[in-house]
Formats: sequence, C-alpha cells, structure tokens
Amino acid sequence: MRAGKLAAVILQNVRRNRKNFIFSTIGITIGVSVFSFFIALTVGIREEVLNRIYPVDLIEVEPASVSIAGTRSNVERIGFNPEGVAVLEGIEGVARVYPKLRSHFQATYRMGGQLFGSQGVTFEAYFDGLDDGLLRGELEKSAGRRSGKTMKDRLKARYGRQHRCYEAEDCTPGEECVQGLCRPIEYGSLFADHSEHIPCKGEEVCADGYGCVAGRCLELCAGGEECGSSQQCFAPGCQVDAQCGSGQCKEGRCTVSVCLPSCTGGCPAGMECVPESCSADEDCRDGTCVTGRCTLAGTCTHVRCVQNQVEKELMANPDLRRGEIPGLCEDGTPQAANGTCPPARCPASTYCSVQSYFRPGYLWQDRRGEGRCELPIPVVLNPIVLELFNMVLKSTLERTQLGTLDTLLGYGGSVTFGHSFYKDTVKDRTPVEKRLVVVGYSNKALEAGVTMPMSFVERANARYKGKGATRQYDSIILQLAGAEHLPNVLARLEQFNIQLSRRSAEAEKFRTVLLVAIAIFFIMASIILAIAAINITHTFLMVIYERKREIGILRAVGATKMDVRLLFLGESLLIGAAGGAAGNAIALGLSEAADFLANRYIGDFPFQPDTFFHFRPEWVAASVAFALFFSLLGAFFPANRAAGMDPARTLTLA
Repeated sequence: MRAGKLAAVILQNVRRNRKNFIFSTIGITIGVSVFSFFIALTVGIREEVLNRIYPVDLIEVEPASVSIAGTRSNVERIGFNPEGVAVLEGIEGVARVYPKLRSHFQATYRMGGQLFGSQGVTFEAYFDGLDDGLLRGELEKSAGRRSGKTMKDRLKARYGRQHRCYEAEDCTPGEECVQGLCRPIEYGSLFADHSEHIPCKGEEVCADGYGCVAGRCLELCAGGEECGSSQQCFAPGCQVDAQCGSGQCKEGRCTVSVCLPSCTGGCPAGMECVPESCSADEDCRDGTCVTGRCTLAGTCTHVRCVQNQVEKELMANPDLRRGEIPGLCEDGTPQAANGTCPPARCPASTYCSVQSYFRPGYLWQDRRGEGRCELPIPVVLNPIVLELFNMVLKSTLERTQLGTLDTLLGYGGSVTFGHSFYKDTVKDRTPVEKRLVVVGYSNKALEAGVTMPMSFVERANARYKGKGATRQYDSIILQLAGAEHLPNVLARLEQFNIQLSRRSAEAEKFRTVLLVAIAIFFIMASIILAIAAINITHTFLMVIYERKREIGILRAVGATKMDVRLLFLGESLLIGAAGGAAGNAIALGLSEAADFLANRYIGDFPFQPDTFFHFRPEWVAASVAFALFFSLLGAFFPANRAAGMDPARTLTLA
C-alpha cells in the first residue's frame, strides 16, 4: 500500500474511533507533561539559579589543608603566587586563571543616607579583590537584566525621550550627562581601578611592580606596552634621588619610568593635564620646549582641593563632599582676590579625599583639610547582602525594606583603612578614609563584605602590611574551556594538593542532587508512560476485535501483513504525537502559572530568575520521542496480532 493511501486510511480510522483514541492519549499526555514540567524545572534551577551562583565553567580552588591540634594548615605543593598561577594556566582544559586576594589589614565601614539614617552606622570592614575582567561581563549582563524592569522599561530608557543637560546635576539619580543628554548610568563599566593617590616615603609600602616615585606609589614601566591604553610610560622630573624611588635623578629626570594617565584622550574625572617639564625639544617627543615646559599635553594629575566641612554637615548634604578647588571659580575662571565668586568643586562623580580618619570616642570625624579630587572606589556586592539587610538590619535599625538590588546601585559609603574597633591601628601607618560606590552585584563577590578591583587590594595590602602581603593569593578561580574538562582538571589539582573551595564543593553537591532529581523524574515519567502503553494495548486489542471484518476484507483485496501492521502502528504514532504535543503544551502552561504565583506571593529574593523553567529543545524533542516510543510499544503486540489473522477464517467468523 502506498504511503499516501496508508496515511489516508490511518486518519479515517482515527476519526471513526476518536473516543477510544482520546482516552488512549490521556495517559501519554499526563506522562509527557510530568516529564517536561519537572525536567524544565530542574534545568531551569540549574541554568537560571545554580549556574548564576556557581557557574559551571568556573571553579574556585584553595590549598589543601590538614587539621593539627584543632587548627588547619595548608599542604599545597605549589604556592598560590604568580609562579603558581603560571603552573595552573598550563593545565589542559584551563582557559583563564583569576587570583583572589583578601584584605590583610583592619578597616571600618561608615554608611549613612536613606538606608542607614542621618546618624550613620560604623562597623568592621571586610573586602577582597577580583580581576575586573572576571566580573565585567557579568555586570554588563546584569545591567540589562535589572530586577523589576521589563523589556519595555529598558527600551524606553535607551530609545525613549531623554532630557537635555549641561552637567550631571541636571539629571535625576541613576543618570549621567552624556553629550548633552541624560542617560542611565552603566554601573558595570565603572568597575575599574582608578589609581587613587597613595603617598609614600619608601618602597616598602608600594605593591610589587610599583615604586615610590615623586612621593607616590606609581606603576613602573620600561616601555609603553606595560601601561594601559589611556596611559603613557613617563620619566618624571626630579631634583634629588629620593624622588625617584629605586632609581636615580640624572639631568632633572628619574632613571625609572612610571605609568601615568595621558592627556591625549582627555584626563579622567578629578584629574587635570599638566605639561611635561623639559630641557630641550627632544624631551617633548613631538612637541617643543618653551620656558622649561612642553607645549603639548603631558600627563594627568589629581586636582588639589580643600574640604572645609565637618562630618555632620557632609552626612546632611553629600554634595559638600566635593569640597572646593582653591583659586578657581565655579565657571572655571580664576578666583578674584576678594574671593566673592562661588568656588569650583570637584567633578560631580568625584569627592575631595582628605587624609583624616575615625577617632574612637568621637561621633563626628573632622575631615577638614587639603586633599585631592578622586573617584570613589567601585565595589561589587553579593546578592545575599539584600537578604541580610532585609532580614537582620531592617529590624535592628528600623529601616525600610529594600525591594530590589537596584536600590543599592550608586549608593555610596566610606571605608577607613587601617582602623578597627577590635585592635589598634596599623603601626606606622596613618588610617586613611576613602569613598565607595556600589556599581553592581555578583555571586562571585564576598558574601559578608564587598569586592574591589584586584590591583587596588594589592596596593592597599602593601601600604598597610608591606610588599609580602601581595605575594600570596588566598584562592584562585579557574575558568574552564568547557565543563567536559572538569574531571581532568580536578585530577591534576589533586596532584598539586589543591582542593575545591567550600563554594565550589557545594556547587558539585548541588549539581549531583539535580542529576539525581532528573533521574527520578525520568523514572516517574517512564512509569506513567508504561501504564499508558498498557492502556494503548488494551485499546487496540478492543479496536481489532471490532474491526475483524474490515481487516479480513483488507487482506482479501490484497493488503499484506506489513500493510496491516503499519496501519495500526501509524495510528499509535498519531496518538503518541498528539499526546506529546498536548503534554508539552500543558507543561508550558503550568510553568507560566507557577512563575506567576511565585512572583506574586514569594516576592523578591537573591538570585531570583526571570523564570524557574527552561524548556530546552532537546528535552522537548526527547519527551515527544518517549511518547512515540511507548505508543509504538503499546501497539506493537496488537498490530502483530492483527497482521497474523487469517482472512478466510476472519470473514467466516465475522
């Protein structure tokens, strides 16, 4: 029998026996819907929640340790230092290596504003450092996936009507002035080291790769390759050897070169362009030397400022933190001798950083004095901070509950390096206060603190604990080329006496639990589909009994056994396809209802995904394939029985 005629007969038989076939489809539909719903839930939790908390291609490792008299000691065979990083980079399957460094000195946070009140709160500070390359991609994704904002809101923010502006003050909070228009701040791009001003008197307080040059810890270089795209390798002018760190002062210039921001593309916020000192045109590269100064822009330096306000006034009006720029009016003109014009302030995104610190026993610190305009230190929070605030601090401090993580974006506070409530300040180191700004959130960030750029933490550790504090990393994050390389990488790590960190070990346990859950749901669905197959068998046996005369006539007019067999198997395939499609449709509808109920009654929580379900095409295809398989399995015996019936005897009995 030709395929076209066979298909027509199959459809005709299904229409004639649609009631029986509908009942046969119910079992297949239930089995497929259970399978698709729970598999989509499991995969969704893994993809949308677990992999955001513990990315499958990232593992964090730390030195293996043993317990000795109640304490734990590391027993690693390679050091967690730059040399050890090079060894780990050579492991097959490892794409990138990101060291992680914690703060090795005491510090305190001070937070105020709407979240903590005008009085503010001060508590111990804990922070670590991560490479901005590891976090930047995640921060950019989270910027486009703002919790609580729909796609319509994001499109409106990007392409909708925008307000004109002349400076940042003309825009609403969360916006910045870009080319005369107020645009949403892309906080994720702000997570970068801004090379704050660190004074020094010797090399011991500067991190590896930095030198105490011109009274500051500056990055050393031998050519332009070591410096960033917006920096240049520059030999500073000098008068004595002490100004050149480990180098010497020869002919008015240091023999060592350092990386400094270049004026070519414009100076960063809070910095100004200063012409390079020179003695001849050759010193100015492509420029000329006039009265000891180059005509072309040279390097950028921090703008000097003065802070005349005390802490209480700064807490009441945060804009006053910008201080005043001496000798300059608000409109950019030199200040008159009588000083009647409004004074210029540090740019809107910066503040006047003054070397002052919290003194125990004093509620308000005196931050008045000379300083420099600096950008706040960008920090990233772990989403668990939202839960911590809402569950603990909200009731303790009687503050309003935070709805989403976006509430914290752009929020600023201060950190005093070198001060603690539990021990004395760092010996021979003056505590220094810096401002912080929250630029994003990441599951890789410190759970009970904040995460800063890695290079900043290295310099801070060196400043307060010496160079040795920067040479040993606390843990290392390995980015794998693919999840399939995990077994090989773990085997190699074991040879080096390196173990998974607590977070990565927990991730492996959760993934194992999810695999077991998938296996359980697969078994459940298989049992339901097997019962459905038995039901299909009974249905087809009944249909064959009712259609004995029809089968006999088909055989009498020339239909082969294979034609009869294909006829019933084709009908079973149609039942399986209909049941598979209906089951997936029901599973999709149930998932939408579950997401709606979760968003309505559960509310916001850390790592909340847009949906808890992930219908992957391969799993949907697998569910339909299972439906077809069990339908064929249920119809196979009846089809063979029908094909084996004797035409003459069948017609005689009929």
